[in-house]
This record gives sequence, C-alpha cells and structure tokens, in this order.
Amino acid sequence: MSKYVLVLNEKWFKDLLEDYEAAFNELSRKLGYFNEDLAKEGVFIKSTTVNYLGNEYPFPIAVPLRQLYNWMTGVAGCPEEVEKILENILQLVWFNPFVDNTELLDVSWEQWTGATGSYIGIFYRFAQISLKLERNEEINATDLAMISGLSAAAIGKQLRAGKIKGSKTAAGWSIEAMEAKGWLIKRVN
Repeated sequence: MSKYVLVLNEKWFKDLLEDYEAAFNELSRKLGYFNEDLAKEGVFIKSTTVNYLGNEYPFPIAVPLRQLYNWMTGVAGCPEEVEKILENILQLVWFNPFVDNTELLDVSWEQWTGATGSYIGIFYRFAQISLKLERNEEINATDLAMISGLSAAAIGKQLRAGKIKGSKTAAGWSIEAMEAKGWLIKRVN
C-alpha cells in the first residue's frame, strides 16, 4: 500500500467532516422552503450515526470518506468501488434538482475549491490524484505539490535540479507515476 497524500492527518479528516456537516446544515436550512419546520432558526435534519469497523461516524457518507482517507494515507488499499464513491461525492456536492446538471464531470477545480479552498473540494482532488497514481498515470507538478505539502515552486525547483525526474511540456511538468510514488516514499521515510 502506498501513502499518496502526505498532508492528510486525523485533524484534517475531522475538519473535512465538519465541512460536510456545515453543508448538510445549510441544505437543511434550504429545505425550510419545502417544510416550514425546517425554516425555524437552529432546526436541522438530524444525521444518522453509523458504525464502521468499531468506529462511530456522524453520518453515512463519512464511512466512504474514511475508506478514501485510509487508502490515501496508506492504511488500507484502494476501495473496490473508488469510482462509485467519487461519483457519489460529485452528485452530493453538485447535483441540483432545479437545474440541468448533465455534465457534472466538467466541474472545474476552481469551482470545487473556491477562493480560499474547501476541505470537501481539496479532499476530492486528493482522491483524483491518488487514483491517477494507483492507475500508474502521469501527474503534473501542481498535483505533486498538492499531495506532498510542498509549494509548486519547490517542486519545480526539484524538477529543474533533477531530484525529481519529469518532462517539460507546453502545459508544465509531467511526472511518471512510478517516479512520483518513489519520491513520495522517500519523503515519508
């Protein structure tokens, strides 16, 4: 098992779940337009806690998020249904029944993270990068910077110095998956 995302830790995961809870509370507030009991100040749909492998989670989607987290941090292997989990996150975050969202796969990175970033969007991006590495696909310098916790400038400096092998393309640096994984392993040890 590989540790793909070096910046993840339990505090980060807790903050991610808090982001989801805040989003669910906002969704609950919006449902006040449909059910006036939900329109009252401080009234939210109650979440259903779930137990997974002896641990309690505040709501059902926290379990697949934990599976992704465990995979990306090297605690467990890639979840069998990783694509389905990512699709469910995509649907949860972006589906709006009031508009036609037929092309959800075209949601840009900037839309996920906003001006200051969000744990939900960044975690989704971590999973996308990890999946590329799992499939032995190339990643770019920005991706490697993001999952390593280094700046893009620091990764660029290491690429130019030959400490990370990559090829310069019109769009930037391209790094083979095996090279990126080997470099990440060296950073962990």
